[in-house]
Amino acid sequence: MNLWLATALMLFGCVVHFLSVLMVLEDAGQHLKPWAYLKLHPYRALFMACTSFIALLVVDEIEMLNPLTAVLVGYTCQDQADRIRQRANARMNQ
Repeated sequence: MNLWLATALMLFGCVVHFLSVLMVLEDAGQHLKPWAYLKLHPYRALFMACTSFIALLVVDEIEMLNPLTAVLVGYTCQDQADRIRQRANARMNQ
């Protein structure tokens, strides 16, 4: 699979997860625009995109890369990073 196309699909997966985070915030009563969120958390967003790309390269290396795995890599990496951050915050607040 073309790595440029795979990267675009992976970023699409990241965007889908990002929108799901904004939906959760909206449901909680916090109406935050996407650019405002990115301005508040620029390093988190960049870190998640970079780790997603690393995972994409791993999937490509083991020759399991297809359009679906590219999208799922982006979404899953974003989701797991959020879960790890939430657990770390919960432990720090104990």
